[in-house]
Amino acid sequence: YDPKLLDAPRRRELFDRDEKIVVQEIRNISLPRRIVATLDTTRTFCLQSTNVIGARPSVVVDLHFLLGVINSKAINTYFRLKFPANNHIASNQLAALPIPAATEKEKLRVRSLVKALLTTMDALSQAESPNQQETLKARAEALDVQIERAVCTQFGVPEDFA
Repeated sequence: YDPKLLDAPRRRELFDRDEKIVVQEIRNISLPRRIVATLDTTRTFCLQSTNVIGARPSVVVDLHFLLGVINSKAINTYFRLKFPANNHIASNQLAALPIPAATEKEKLRVRSLVKALLTTMDALSQAESPNQQETLKARAEALDVQIERAVCTQFGVPEDFA
């Protein structure tokens, strides 16, 4: 990573961390899911078309829990209503998202579901047989439903809110 060779370099410490959430910055405003994010654990240096969310060294944040919340239909519905007119997802908009004050037990539940979903999606990307792919897709969908339920419960909204 050589900032001198880049048109618009970003600070190295944004990327060079054990865990961070990477959010696609440009998204079609007509899509129901505006926020699409994943967890990066490989210290990937991202391009300008992404936003990066990471905890400051002095702050303890469960990024798996946060990933589950910001990828949820509830947050995507909120985001679509609050920021309807722009296909760019700005970092200040992400910072303005409401995050539920979950109990440690609720955070742990979402965390474990998100970790299972990430593991399943990784296995799906490597699956070769159609049968294995279908099994993993079904597991991913079931985990996604469980994450949605948990997040909706934390926000106190019905599951069909989104």
